[in-house]
Amino acid sequence: MRVSSRHLLGTGLNGAEVEKAIEQSIRSSANASSATGNFWGRVNIRGQEIEYRAYIIKDGNINIGTYYPVGQ
Repeated sequence: MRVSSRHLLGTGLNGAEVEKAIEQSIRSSANASSATGNFWGRVNIRGQEIEYRAYIIKDGNINIGTYYPVGQ
């Protein structure tokens, strides 16, 4: 399930690219530390910092709960 990307209005970013960057960030962290569960973090996409909240569910899929530009 994808979340609404309404928070990205005016940033020049789209939901698909932000969600891809978030998933890559989480998978990299989870693989490096064998982590599971909740993730709160930030990714930088084309100079725009995005804060997110997500978690890895039991089947290994990532549920991205919310994301928004920092400072907006």
